[in-house]
Amino acid sequence: MNSLGLGPYPRAGTLGHIVGNAMILSHTAAVVICIVLITTGCNHPSGDQPIIDDRLGIMWAPRVSETMLSWDEALQYCRGRKSAGYSDWRLPTRGELESIVNPELVDQNPDSKVVPLYGPFSTPAEGYLFSGTVVPGYQNAPWVMNIRNGHVFNGQGYRAFVRCVRDTQFTTGRR
Repeated sequence: MNSLGLGPYPRAGTLGHIVGNAMILSHTAAVVICIVLITTGCNHPSGDQPIIDDRLGIMWAPRVSETMLSWDEALQYCRGRKSAGYSDWRLPTRGELESIVNPELVDQNPDSKVVPLYGPFSTPAEGYLFSGTVVPGYQNAPWVMNIRNGHVFNGQGYRAFVRCVRDTQFTTGRR
């Protein structure tokens, strides 16, 4: 049960809904919950269906990059991305990246195999995710997140996967 008294997945439409070709995630308190789309029989967006976070006012790209990239390559990857009918993609901020981590699943053990990302953001890949936020006091040193434990750290020189975001008009809160 989660803090809202629901099982592992809420009813379709309870905390999210579909608008056009995108899943809209709604937030209650500090909890982000994966929406089960009973009408389509899947528990996460499929194919090219982006994920919209209406609290932060962002749309997440449907998929993570297929390979790990350098930070410069990651910046270019998002700038050149054309997906879901949009071409204004960017790397997520550190805060946006941290918003996809389920704190209840974070394990301090560096060998943990539990992926602490909320359902629609889960990825089977081990590795890191890039943020577009630069670590203060460093040039070309982005924050990166370890996919396996949700830890965010100075990723200067790292190669990482990318999940681009774009701003939307569905803002109900602050980033």
